[in-house]
Amino acid sequence: PEEAKDAFKTLWQSMGERFARYTSDLSKGFLILIVAGLIVGLVVSVVYLLIMRYLAPLLVWGTLILVNLALTGVTLYSFAMAGMLGNSSWVEDLVDKLQEFGNPQAVDQEVWKYIGITAAVIAGLVLLLTLLMISRLRVAV
Repeated sequence: PEEAKDAFKTLWQSMGERFARYTSDLSKGFLILIVAGLIVGLVVSVVYLLIMRYLAPLLVWGTLILVNLALTGVTLYSFAMAGMLGNSSWVEDLVDKLQEFGNPQAVDQEVWKYIGITAAVIAGLVLLLTLLMISRLRVAV
């Protein structure tokens, strides 16, 4: 019982010391927290809003183009890893360069085939939605 009492007292004192250290750190860093958290955040958000005001069309169209290109790239990567792009020289060069990121022999090529098909469907749907939204985006932006 006496050992447990001493252990509890030591634990309680260490927790109290830790709490005191945390509160002193917060009080010392309060100015930094205010400046970094509020003032810098406010300045960055105002600058971002100004950028959005003048460059919104560029950001919208750039995002749409990059999303479509990324989905097309994922589809081509998956089909290249599945060995479904044929035997032309550029495909062989691409697969050789992609060997660094993953070996298609180590992973089942059938899985890459299904991943490629799924990615192609998603890329096709996103491209279709992008083409359908062009007229609305021109009006909105």
